[in-house]
Amino acid sequence: MQMMKKLFGKGFTLPAIALCSVLLPLNATQAALIPITYNFTGLVSDVSDPLSPPISSVGQQVHGSFSVNFNPAATGGTYYGVVTGFSINFNGTSYSATFTPGGLINGVQLHNAGGNGTDSFKLATSVMGTEINDFDPTSFSLELKGKNMLMTDNLQPPDIGVALSKASWRLNFENGDEDMARIKGGFSHLTAVPLPAAVLLFGAGLISLVGLGAGGLRNLRGTQA
Repeated sequence: MQMMKKLFGKGFTLPAIALCSVLLPLNATQAALIPITYNFTGLVSDVSDPLSPPISSVGQQVHGSFSVNFNPAATGGTYYGVVTGFSINFNGTSYSATFTPGGLINGVQLHNAGGNGTDSFKLATSVMGTEINDFDPTSFSLELKGKNMLMTDNLQPPDIGVALSKASWRLNFENGDEDMARIKGGFSHLTAVPLPAAVLLFGAGLISLVGLGAGGLRNLRGTQA
């Protein structure tokens, strides 16, 4: 948690679901979860020397995604353990980095400035990937800023349809001597892909039908016996 606070404190100068899951009882908090995946494309704006090559081109295109479990009922502004997926790929190379399940860094921070102020949404997560010149990827972070992007500080999806004054990301690296390196860039395209509620309803209905069918078959066999 201290690592997360430190990372957020830097101000960023830095559908497929298993159908059986709908059988589990949902409490109020779980029922309020809104899983959303964001797909993005962007450009590299700066690369530390130790990472060049293969990431040697400012202006190089990237694409990827990140996923968050939102819950508008959650309050506090800073939320840990809500990032559920991430990937980034650098066009023109085979290099990529992906989400680290159970990593030390995982969370989002939201700040609603109110009025005509500028709202901010920050995300940070541990990542893993192939080393570059003895530097291993350690974390990914991003920051979005825009007026009226958030209604409150609750754990809500930001409105990425507003005019954003900042949309940047950073992929951080570290070697065995604890030397740091990074790749920085911006977003050129960002889209949200929420999990449709219809998927959950369809899954629940399908399992119910299967259950009823199995029950009817058992009853039929019992009658014949």
